[in-house]
Amino acid sequence: MPSKLAAGAFVLLALVFTFVILFAILVIVGFAGFDALFRRPLEFLIVLLLAGSPVPVWSWSARRARRAWAKG
Repeated sequence: MPSKLAAGAFVLLALVFTFVILFAILVIVGFAGFDALFRRPLEFLIVLLLAGSPVPVWSWSARRARRAWAKG
């Protein structure tokens, strides 16, 4: 049972991270304005990096969750 709990915790961690990143993107776009992202390349780069950051987190969490689920 603890390994299934760990598997759920890894998935929940990735979900929380994704929501935090989405909130950060909304804050950046809210302060800079959507049209300002194209005039300021640094903000646009930050938004692109933040938008892509959940992908490795989800792949790592899914791999760890699969291992934990297989143990249990």
